Amino acid sequence: MAERIANLTTAPRIGWLYQVQCVFCDYAGAGEQWWPILGPLHDDLDYFKIEKSHYHFDARFLTARQMRYLCKGYPCESASLIALCNNWDKGPAEKLRRCYREMPTHPLSIASRWDGRTVHNSGLPAMEKAYKSHRLNVEHPVCPHRGFRLCGLPQTDGVVVCPGHGLAWNLNTGRMVSRLAPAELPAKARGRKKS
Repeated sequence: MAERIANLTTAPRIGWLYQVQCVFCDYAGAGEQWWPILGPLHDDLDYFKIEKSHYHFDARFLTARQMRYLCKGYPCESASLIALCNNWDKGPAEKLRRCYREMPTHPLSIASRWDGRTVHNSGLPAMEKAYKSHRLNVEHPVCPHRGFRLCGLPQTDGVVVCPGHGLAWNLNTGRMVSRLAPAELPAKARGRKKS
């Protein structure tokens, strides 16, 4: 039987099958199907002014067809991070899904699907200030902002970027690392700033 993605402590292997949380909906006109999700149901009123409760899609398990629907007009590496599912018919439920890619690094600047405006991860400075003194449990790392699991994500010098909202964490020390203070962060973990 396939391993549950929720139980992994290392990155899922590309090409392998896993039990993944999914919701059933017709997203972006792609037809009704199961879409892999990441993290808990939440709103982003606190830092991003998004009132609607939603899930984020899990890019690692999106099919090529699903990626095409999410990528319309956006860079594919950040598509699942900016497309939010707030209207689903069934789920969440665990479904068997193939891993197609590593988790992309949350971008510093993205175009919002909600209203088309460019958002330079406007909530990141306030989030970094709020969580600067927080320490993660490095044995079971979970981002304190919205509870996204940090196990099994790509690391650069022990630093991972939360796929939900972009906070960076050093998994060796448990400390938050500023993405806005480049000297603190390995270059690969910064993400590209879109203009």
